[in-house]
Amino acid sequence: LLAALGERRAAVAGIDAGAPPAFLLAMRRPDLVRRLVLMESSLGGAPRAEGGPGGGPPWWFGFHAVPGLAETVLAGHEAEYVDWFLGTGTRGRLTVPTLAIGAEPVGALLEHQLRPIADDLAGHLIEDCGHIVPLDRPHALLSLLRPFLRSGPQA
Repeated sequence: LLAALGERRAAVAGIDAGAPPAFLLAMRRPDLVRRLVLMESSLGGAPRAEGGPGGGPPWWFGFHAVPGLAETVLAGHEAEYVDWFLGTGTRGRLTVPTLAIGAEPVGALLEHQLRPIADDLAGHLIEDCGHIVPLDRPHALLSLLRPFLRSGPQA
């Protein structure tokens, strides 16, 4: 898509179940990701915050551990799908400038998970906000996104 648009890099954002694929893209292909925004999620395989919820990753990460299940979702692209989620993990460092945004349901868990592996991380908690941040507090979200996405090199 970037090549078709004549762009070399892009800002990438993910919320909830979209945050892990955005994270993995930034880990695997930092040359394509200028800035990374992750919201209201936790990352399976990343460190858990002390005092954070639960013992282990959220249930949806177990989906990938069930033999054959993930392959039924994207018929014809099984190898790419499995490699994307299971083959990359959290090896290495997150070198892309990253903004972790939490709200009341997940809180600062994502920021705490990223802190040990991220070179350039800003974390924010939006108060009085439900899980779907763009719907619950769009103006508060934009007040964080605009300066973050405008800072640093744009190319």
